[in-house]
Amino acid sequence: MQISDDLSSYNTAYNADDVDDLRSTLGYEKLNIYGISYGSRLALEVLRRHGEHIRSAVVGGLVPSQIVWTAGIPAGIDGALTNLNQSCVAAGACGVAYGDLYAEFIAGVYDLQENPISLDNGAIDLDGSTYASLLFRLMYSRSSYPWLPMVISDLAARQTGRIDSFLVNAINAIGNSSVARGMYYSVVCGEMFSPPDPNAFEALNVGVPQDMQDIFGGGYYYSREICRTWPNGPLQASLAAPVISAVPTFVASGEMDPVTPPYYGQIAGDTLSDSLVVIYANSGHGSTLQTECGRQTFLAFLANPDTEMDVSCAETLTTEYILPSSAAPVAQLSQETLAMELQLAPAPPHMMDAIRRAIKN
Repeated sequence: MQISDDLSSYNTAYNADDVDDLRSTLGYEKLNIYGISYGSRLALEVLRRHGEHIRSAVVGGLVPSQIVWTAGIPAGIDGALTNLNQSCVAAGACGVAYGDLYAEFIAGVYDLQENPISLDNGAIDLDGSTYASLLFRLMYSRSSYPWLPMVISDLAARQTGRIDSFLVNAINAIGNSSVARGMYYSVVCGEMFSPPDPNAFEALNVGVPQDMQDIFGGGYYYSREICRTWPNGPLQASLAAPVISAVPTFVASGEMDPVTPPYYGQIAGDTLSDSLVVIYANSGHGSTLQTECGRQTFLAFLANPDTEMDVSCAETLTTEYILPSSAAPVAQLSQETLAMELQLAPAPPHMMDAIRRAIKN
């Protein structure tokens, strides 16, 4: 990025126009579009501005145009962690082994903030802020779910023996990922903070326990401060309106997605008159790619977007949680699968920075 770059031109409206320009240049009359995370936000804008050139759309990890999602992060992780705890309890032995994951997570964050612990023979320092950012990021990825009850329970007890390698591998995988900050802040600042809604944080976090607001609310105010001086154009009014479209649209959400919770998909679906809204149980951010059920259902939709389809498999997805056992070794996390799922969308930059700072150079 050069100093002379016009950062105000990096926005979803122009990006949507670029998609249609590309379609025209390639000579296609209509496109099928597929987007996850910000890609879902962009896909919605393409529907708004160029819907006549779209045959069908699949949007997952949805960011509705009218939601200031950065303000809703405490509510998102509150719902995701609540659902993880319920899933563990429903699994029987998991709930018995690990107890109340929600309470243990909060206790672990506060304890580690006061007294950090070391991992990987002292190569990594884990404090409460880093732990919170790490768990938030891991909940994007369904492949990490088998580990999370053990991780939360053990960290609450300051025990790292059986989770050290998991945490080290996860921190290194996340630390090696990146986000295009110029694009990120141009979109966030130009479309959510121009000007900021003074009621956004309170409105999106009604009923969220204060502990979760305290742990995860700082990122919103950090972004708001950056956006005070970030160059942007006067585009918020047009971009913040709900997207109305009659194009067949498959709206997918993960039950345990901490950044774009399932109700975001339901909000967007309310103004998409030909939409199918699906919530995948025990799934995270980018749920259509995390299970065979997810892949089969969205591909079936693309093949026949005007045909009624069976998505009942989405409700039946479960997680096989790792349980404490001296008779069997603890399975290792697939780094390849974790990396693939995490690459679908970056976390907010302040969280990525917290995780990177934990690694000693």
